[in-house]
Amino acid sequence: MLIAASSCSAMAETWTLDRVLAQVRVVDPGVEAAQAQGRAGRAEGGAAWSALLPHLRFEGGLLRTDDPAILFSEKLWQGRFTQEDFALDALNYPDPETALQYGFVLEQPIWNRGMEFTSPSLAGHVGAAATANEQARIADHLLGAVETWVGAARARDALRADSLAVRASRENWRSAVELHTRGQVAELDTLRAAARFGQAELGRLDSQKEYNVSLDRLALLVGQPVAGTDVAGLEPLALPPLPAQPDTAVSQLITDYHGDLRSAEERAEVLAIESRRSAYAFVPSLNSRFAYTWYRPWADGGSEDRWAAGLALAWPLFDGGQLVRERQMATARAAAARAEAQVLRRNLMVAATAARAERAIADERVRVTRAASAAATGALHLASARYSAGLLPQSELLQAEAGAARARQDEIDAAAGLVLAHYRYLHAIGELR
Repeated sequence: MLIAASSCSAMAETWTLDRVLAQVRVVDPGVEAAQAQGRAGRAEGGAAWSALLPHLRFEGGLLRTDDPAILFSEKLWQGRFTQEDFALDALNYPDPETALQYGFVLEQPIWNRGMEFTSPSLAGHVGAAATANEQARIADHLLGAVETWVGAARARDALRADSLAVRASRENWRSAVELHTRGQVAELDTLRAAARFGQAELGRLDSQKEYNVSLDRLALLVGQPVAGTDVAGLEPLALPPLPAQPDTAVSQLITDYHGDLRSAEERAEVLAIESRRSAYAFVPSLNSRFAYTWYRPWADGGSEDRWAAGLALAWPLFDGGQLVRERQMATARAAAARAEAQVLRRNLMVAATAARAERAIADERVRVTRAASAAATGALHLASARYSAGLLPQSELLQAEAGAARARQDEIDAAAGLVLAHYRYLHAIGELR
């Protein structure tokens, strides 16, 4: 039971691809930035509702002056004129006074470029564009995480393969020395075997360096130290088979799930609404206002409340052609956004088709390279045994050794390519979330 528990704990700590993606969704600053931008965009969309809602604010002010006009107006506001205030000296040379003004102002937009009835739709499209863009940026970061993890897993498997090559070349070198000692081969065989061992060791050192660098990249990505034994390999990774889907189904997946396309189409809708608004700019704007205010002198503390209500109408009759130019710009931008969305849809469909083809062939590539690697490894074992028995020239042994090394590397590259092709296809159709 203790052994089983320890094994489960070790497996839980292994950096599998699923664990890396889960960690990136939580700690990656790029994902956090995308989420913050999404919240900001949705808040921007919600702000469009302000065109419909009343605006209520509190206003206040404190003033001390001896200006006759201001003091006269204040006494009118405060309703505290007396007969003495109309004396010429009091009117022309009043004593400085301090007055306080405060109150509430309510404004209700009625008609402003059609914002009152287009704002709900605009708010929805702006918010949807922000959400779609957030999902697209998160998908980009997740694909980057897949590539980083595949790089580490590939480097891990490549290091193991190169270590096997080093052991094989060392054994062949030992066999060459033994055969030379018995006088069965020339000294040249030992020198060639030693050179081959040196080449294999250099390859292993390069793989070790690449593995260390890939571990550092993975550690920076997940925000935790990653040891060499903590990274899962490519071989045990199980991927679902590629479902049979017609082009129409792939196109629908892109339409429904791809964040970049949905964001582009929502932005095109926003610009279309702004284009319609620019046409309403030639119509007068109408707004209402109600104010309830208190005025009081600082000295005696008495106050008087006043109110005012009204409608304000503004009609731009001539502005030098500015509204006409704004209308032209808004219409052109809306048309450009629609065309760009169509181009993006076409490009995404082409990319998804290419990604699907790559994913479809990746399975076959893995099967072919796996069989080739097994055959090359078997050939190397046979060649080593025949060489040790003095039945095979060293040149053929070295060819078998190099062929086995290439076959192992091809198998690793095919396994890494399968994982990348799978997740790049998910990213292409918008299902990497």
